[in-house]
Amino acid sequence: MTTAVHPSSAKACLICGGRLSAIAENLSAASSRADALYRFALFECSLCGHVQKDVGPEYQARLDEVYRVAYTLPGGGRKNNISNGTVVSREKTLARTLGSLLGTKEGSVLDVGTGMGYLLAAFAEELPRFEVAGYDLNDEKEEFIRANGATDFYSGSLENIPKKFDLITLNHVLEHLTDPVTVLKQASALLKPGGYLAVIVPCFQSVYTDFFFLEHCSHFTESSLNVVSALAGLSIVDRLEGKLGRVEIGFVSQRSEKAESASPRQAIEWAQSLPEFIRGLGRQRKIGVFGVYGAGLWLGVVLKGQLSFYVDEDPLKQGTTFAECPILSVPEIPEGSVVVVAYNTPEASRQMCERLKQLRPEADFVAPPIPSPTDFEITVRRAGGDRIGR
Repeated sequence: MTTAVHPSSAKACLICGGRLSAIAENLSAASSRADALYRFALFECSLCGHVQKDVGPEYQARLDEVYRVAYTLPGGGRKNNISNGTVVSREKTLARTLGSLLGTKEGSVLDVGTGMGYLLAAFAEELPRFEVAGYDLNDEKEEFIRANGATDFYSGSLENIPKKFDLITLNHVLEHLTDPVTVLKQASALLKPGGYLAVIVPCFQSVYTDFFFLEHCSHFTESSLNVVSALAGLSIVDRLEGKLGRVEIGFVSQRSEKAESASPRQAIEWAQSLPEFIRGLGRQRKIGVFGVYGAGLWLGVVLKGQLSFYVDEDPLKQGTTFAECPILSVPEIPEGSVVVVAYNTPEASRQMCERLKQLRPEADFVAPPIPSPTDFEITVRRAGGDRIGR
C-alpha cells in the first residue's frame, strides 16, 4: 500500500531559508517501520545547494507517527562497520576518535538523540572517568540508556539541560531535523569553554538510496555541512570523513569566537528594514546617510527626495553629489542632524556610530536595529514580493 504525501508544499531551505527548486517529484520512501511507501518530492536550495525532502504538514504528520511509537532501527540502532569481512564496532571507533581530541582523563559527554544509548556505552568504556549523559525527545528508553552507562539522562527541551559538557555528539541526528541550525545552536550553548561538538550524518553522494529513507528530511554534503555549521556559530576544527567508514561525513567543531554568521534571510531582513527605519525618524530634522557605497547606493534611490545629505570619509567623494544630495565630510555634518549608519552589518554599524560620535558630537548617529520576523513580513508584503524564508 502506498500512502500519498503530496509534493509542492515545501517553502524554504531548512538550513538558510533560501528558495527551493524541485529536483524530482512522485518518489516513494520507506520508513523504519516497514509499513508502507510514502510519496515525497526532493528539492535543492538555490542559495546554499542543500538537498531536502518536501517538509510540509503531511510529511511532518507521517514523521510524527513514525517517531510516536518506540522508534528504533534493526539491531536497535547499533551499527558495525564491516571491512574485508572484519566486523568493527562503529560506536567504539567513534568514541575512540572523539575521545582522543579531549586531552583529559576527566570530563563530561552528552549524546543528543542517543536512542538506546549504545554510543554512550562505548564512551563509558573508552572514557571511564567521564560523566556520560544522554538526551532524547522522550524518556521511554531511559532504562536501557542508563543500563548502557549513562550517569544522567535528559528529555524534553535541550534548553532546559542544567549542565555544561566537554563534548556533545549528534550522531546520525541532523538529517532527521526540520530545523537543524536551531538545534545546533541549542546544543552548542551547552558546551563548556573550549568544548567540542561533533556531527555525523550519512552522505547521499556515497549512498544513493539515502533519499528513499522517509525519516531523513535532509541529505547533506560536505558543502551543506559547512553552511549549517557556520549559521549555527560553529568553527570546524576537524573532519570525520574516512575515519568512521566510507558512507558517512561529519565534523568536530567549537563555538566560534567570531560573531554569529547571518543567513541570507537575516541579511535581507536587515537591509529591507532600512528604508522604513529612516522614514520613521520623521522630517523635523535633517537626515543623512553614512557611506555612499554599499547601503547608501540603494537607499539613495529608494529614499530619493527624503534625504538631506550623505557623509563619506573618502576625500574623492566629498564635495560631490549623489542622488541629488551633497556628500559631506564628518566635520561638515550639520549640528543637530541625524546620520543613519547602515554600515555593512548591524554590529559594524554600531561600532561605526561610536567612532563617528567621538568625531562629531554635535550630531546624532543611529544604527538600524535588527528587525523582528513580523516586521520583515510586513515590509516584504508592502513591496508586493513573495515571503522569503520560514
